Amino acid sequence: MADDRHIDPRSPVQRDKFSFLKVAFVGVLALIALVTVKHSWFDTFTAPQDTPAPTEPAGPSQQPARQTPPASDGGAQPAQGNLTALFSAADYPADAFRNDEQGTVMARLEIDPQGKVSSCRVATSSGSESLDRATCTILKRRARFTPARNSEGSAIASSYTQKITWMLQ
Repeated sequence: MADDRHIDPRSPVQRDKFSFLKVAFVGVLALIALVTVKHSWFDTFTAPQDTPAPTEPAGPSQQPARQTPPASDGGAQPAQGNLTALFSAADYPADAFRNDEQGTVMARLEIDPQGKVSSCRVATSSGSESLDRATCTILKRRARFTPARNSEGSAIASSYTQKITWMLQ
């Protein structure tokens, strides 16, 4: 007589094997999901905040800048903008991510009378060329300001300094 063994999934021994395999499979999937989420969502940087133009170069800081309006000159109103929503985790430069580069960039923006960024230069480097370049690229493409106004109320060109902290978590 031939060995006619078959697997009965209803038997307690087989159910235990299937349960173990299910738990192991779910565990592996959870681990993969955790690693994926870690790399795509949590490796981010501190969102930028509006800052006034500094009187002297500021050094890198791990604290986000406070939102403080720049001081105005003789009745003129400075340019105003909210740059906190311009950056996302997807903007972190791939080579900076691979090399674990982090830092704070102080970017000096020139704003035209229409409120667009006409130029950007790095006033204080983060120490990473990739992060510095990405900061100016994003600010030039996405930043829009309420233009500065002179004492007569006409829109005028102005300058604005923005601190951006790129941080891997």
